[in-house]
Parts: sequence; structure tokens; C-alpha cells
Amino acid sequence: MWIESIGTRKPNLATGRDLGRIWSRIKRIFQKADEKTKRLKVLSPVFIPLASKNWELKINQFLFRFYLKRESLLNHDAELVFWCFIPSAIDLIEPYLDRSKLIYYCVDDWPKFENLPTNYIAKRELRTLEAADSIFATSLYLQNKCKKISRKEVHYMPHGVPYHDFAQALKNEQTQPPFQKSEKKVVGFYGTINDWIDFDLIESLATDNLDLDFFLVGPIYTDAPNRFHKHPHVHFTGRVEYVDLPRWCRHFDVAIIPYDLKNPRMESVNPVKAREILSAGVPIVASKLKDLECMYPDVMIANDLKEWNTKIREQLERKDHAEISDRRKNDDWKQVTSKILEKIA
Repeated sequence: MWIESIGTRKPNLATGRDLGRIWSRIKRIFQKADEKTKRLKVLSPVFIPLASKNWELKINQFLFRFYLKRESLLNHDAELVFWCFIPSAIDLIEPYLDRSKLIYYCVDDWPKFENLPTNYIAKRELRTLEAADSIFATSLYLQNKCKKISRKEVHYMPHGVPYHDFAQALKNEQTQPPFQKSEKKVVGFYGTINDWIDFDLIESLATDNLDLDFFLVGPIYTDAPNRFHKHPHVHFTGRVEYVDLPRWCRHFDVAIIPYDLKNPRMESVNPVKAREILSAGVPIVASKLKDLECMYPDVMIANDLKEWNTKIREQLERKDHAEISDRRKNDDWKQVTSKILEKIA
């Protein structure tokens, strides 16, 4: 049973968007989980988000028990196994921990999210780590953090990728580019366009490399792109479908991961896009992210503008795209899942 977001912020009742989302959830409260396959159902629950008052917790736990019983998860003697990605879920699953197992997969440094109440989420992460039977972390920073809190073994387990989907980018030579292709070589990035990107760096790179096209692909949550109107070779595409990303990679000559390391969230980041892009055979230049340092020379780390310019040019000269892709075969989710299940067993 995959349980969709249990809510990580209080809704704003003054906005039509949040009211619409609340109403759509309420309408689904009596709908059974959507059966995707014989072994997988998806539940869209209704809960009070960020519940902290006793009566709020009681309501959420009552609703959770209602869902579990309705979906026949409490109607047999089999042991429950909870996989938890969000620390606030501990409020729901704590009543069942005496007859279940808990796996915590730490994928973010939740207390550093600006839109989350720090104390609220930190206390719940502590309880989650204390209760967990098995712990995984997607970055070295998160692994060390979880170890210090829990003093249990924490398995370093970066996210897997659909390797074969991205590797297809090497084979589809006749694929039309999803953008207006010029004669220039392409420097590409994809991901959420937000303030953790170093836009000063990108503007400097654009100024120094007028012979290159820059494409930044992804949903935009900042005003920063407005400053690039004077740089016609810098393009912001907006959101694209995940299934289309291999086609974008097919037409990237080099990729960049230009994160702003002054942002406190960046020290815990191990970007899954690095493994996806390399699976497509595209070399990368990146900010100094600890988890990417072991991927040299397919990922080159740059510390200042001079190094960024030099290393982008070096990566543009690479011809070993098939070898770059081949080195990421073990990042496929099938292999990663096998490792996870082996650790749990």
C-alpha cells in the first residue's frame, strides 16, 4: 500500500487552490485504494496536516486505523512492515510498532526545509530514528546525521534510477530534439528551478560562453529567470514530463549541477539527476557536493568560475559516452532494490 502525501504544511484557506485540494481529498475519503497491480494499491487519505494538538492526533490515528481496516491490512495475523520517508508519519504508525517493523528511508534533511516547522519535524524524526528497525540514508551527510541521533547502523543507499530508460538516449540518434536546436553545443540542467541554484554562476557562465546554448529544464519557483532576458542563449523551459528527460539528455553535450552551497539544504543533497544524466552518457560539471566526488572524471567538481569554464570545455571534448553510461549500470533500481532487501533481511 502506497500512501500518498500525509501533508507537510498547513493549508491556506484563503487560496482557492488549497480549498480545491481539500475538497478533492474530502470527496475521496470513502473511496477505496486504487489498485494499480495485484500487489500494489495507492491510497489518497484525508488527514489533518502537521497535527500537534492531542485532538488532532486522535482524529488522524482514528482515520488511519479506519483506512487500514478498510483495506484489510489489520484483518489478518501477518506482520505489518511500515516504510517511512516522512518523519511526521510516526504519529500514525506508533500505535502499531509493538506488532510491526519500521524502516526509515531518510531522503532529506527535513528540519532545514523553510516551509516546515523545525521543532515539529525534528522531534518526529528523533522518534522515527529511535523506533526504526532498519535505517537507510540517501547521502553521506544524512547517514552521519542519522548515526549521531540513533546510534544504530545506518545504510548508505542513494536512490536508484531507471537505468535502461536513460541509456536509450545513446541509441536514439534520430530523435528530434525537444527544443529549437541551433549549431551551438548545449549545456543542460534539469530539476526544480529554485533559489538553491547558483544563478550568479549561471549568468557568469553565460557571459563567458556565448558560443554555447544553456537549457534549464524544470518547474520554476523563483523570479531569478527574469534576469536572463539579456542572455538569449539561456533558455528556461518550464516543467517537462519525467518520461521525456532521456530525450532531453540525448541532446545535452554536457550537463551542469550548479547548486548554491551557501544554501543550508545543499550539504545533505545527493542529486539523483547525476546518476540519470550519466546513465544517458552525458558528462557533468557540478558544485562541490561530497557524494559526487567519487564519480570523477564523469563528474568534475568546480570550485570557482575559472574551474567551471575550464571543466565544461574539458567535458565537451569527451567521446566516451557509452563508457560513461556503462559505469552506472549498478544504479538501476533493480540492483538498488536487491541491496535494500538484502540489508533488511
